Amino acid sequence: MATIEFTDVNRVFQRDGKDFLTLDKINLTVNDEEFVAIVGPSGCGKTTCMRMAAGLEFPSSGTV
Repeated sequence: MATIEFTDVNRVFQRDGKDFLTLDKINLTVNDEEFVAIVGPSGCGKTTCMRMAAGLEFPSSGTV
């Protein structure tokens, strides 16, 4: 299985002409056979991270 790696990942959303930084310089490595839980309050970017890991969304900068 492949390793999932986030390197300096930023994600910016735009609404009403304004930029909103939702992920700021995220660095994460998940190796084969590791178990990871991502927890946090509503709106903190958990789903955005998982959608990027799945290739459904892309970072504004950095690499996944």
